[in-house]
Amino acid sequence: MKKLKLITRNFRFFFPLILKSYPILIILLIFGALLNSASSFIWILLPKEIIEELTGDKNITKLIIIVLVFVISNFIINTLSDISSRKCSYYARKADFKIDKMVNDKIMKVDYFRLESPEFKDLVSRAKKGMNEYSSGIYSIIYNLQSVVSTIVTISGVIGIIIFSKQYLVMLVSALAIVLNYIVETKSKKIEKDFNDSFVRFWRKLNYYNRNIFSFQSQKELRMYNCKKMIDDTCEKENSEAFKLYRINARKNQKLWSFEGFVYIFLTRFSAILLLTYSCYKGNITLAVFSMLFSSLETFDGQVFQLISTLKQYFQECEYQNDFIDLMEYKSVFKNGKLPLDELTSIEFKNVSFKYPGCENYVLENVSFKIDNKEKISLVGLNGSGKTTLIKLLCRFFKVDEGEILINGINIEEYDYENYMAKLAIVFQDFYIISFKIKRG
Repeated sequence: MKKLKLITRNFRFFFPLILKSYPILIILLIFGALLNSASSFIWILLPKEIIEELTGDKNITKLIIIVLVFVISNFIINTLSDISSRKCSYYARKADFKIDKMVNDKIMKVDYFRLESPEFKDLVSRAKKGMNEYSSGIYSIIYNLQSVVSTIVTISGVIGIIIFSKQYLVMLVSALAIVLNYIVETKSKKIEKDFNDSFVRFWRKLNYYNRNIFSFQSQKELRMYNCKKMIDDTCEKENSEAFKLYRINARKNQKLWSFEGFVYIFLTRFSAILLLTYSCYKGNITLAVFSMLFSSLETFDGQVFQLISTLKQYFQECEYQNDFIDLMEYKSVFKNGKLPLDELTSIEFKNVSFKYPGCENYVLENVSFKIDNKEKISLVGLNGSGKTTLIKLLCRFFKVDEGEILINGINIEEYDYENYMAKLAIVFQDFYIISFKIKRG
């Protein structure tokens, strides 16, 4: 049920986005899936016709026609599939750029206090890595859905061929192999997910240290205070922990892969060949049908394993991409106001108390004052007395714990955020200049 909810949520979020931005991706998805299925059936059915003709009438004209149909149809399908894949990749990458823009827009518009939250920073890190590294973003969604459609169509056709040939025992052996493979794949994906989740904090810390090492701005301090050994030792410690996680993950996967190899070789290959050979020896099937059924079983096993793997991969990527959806669905607590602010006539702090998130001590306690638009006011105080905090609260970077801030006698949260911020011009002491042309600034 959890998996179904996760996949449903992923589909409901991304499918309308794809349909709205690049609907051609849906057409390419279906077209590519049908081409893949057609290619599989050609490799199953046409070799059977060739073998039957070689062991039967040996009509050279018919043989040439079958071979030409086989070669030309494969060429056409492969060409169309390649074109479809390239187009799909092109539009998927364009959609991924849109995803990147959505992340950037969200970070620029999210409530400021969240930017100082370690939990929010972890979420942003997981969202970016989930869309760009642990999965392939929109491309992986399209590829997985295309693979699911293609394998279901192919499996349905192959089951019909095997049932029509009455080789039920062979089908049973393949089904057993599929169940075992499903168990292995489930365990493998869980191991990989747990590993990637545990590595997020390591990635952030290592990225922080490396950024400081390679930053020109930090080189003066690194040299003046001889920080090289401290950073080297810290990086060495973090790297050791990271490599330890890699080793544990590799050992777990190696055991699973060994078991999967045994299942694939013994059940899927050895047992199927033995049963088909026996049926052919007894005269129950011809050599041509033997060839067709063996190809069908190979296709069936491969397609079912691919379907299981794709569904597991899709579910795993849904888990990674779920962090991106969580990020996009973050609701603002400061930007819900609707009132326009035409003119700023007064600013009033009324019994305001505030402490920063995660801190126990109040920076401001029961602060009250009022400033009219005709006054020029200078706030003077020691470092850490709360002068900058007053401005941050006025800018709606944080929500006051007690009291309220009024503009023109109305709580600042009642005003439309964009309209409200357009009336303020703030220069902080730790300001940052973005390297744009003066004209754009």
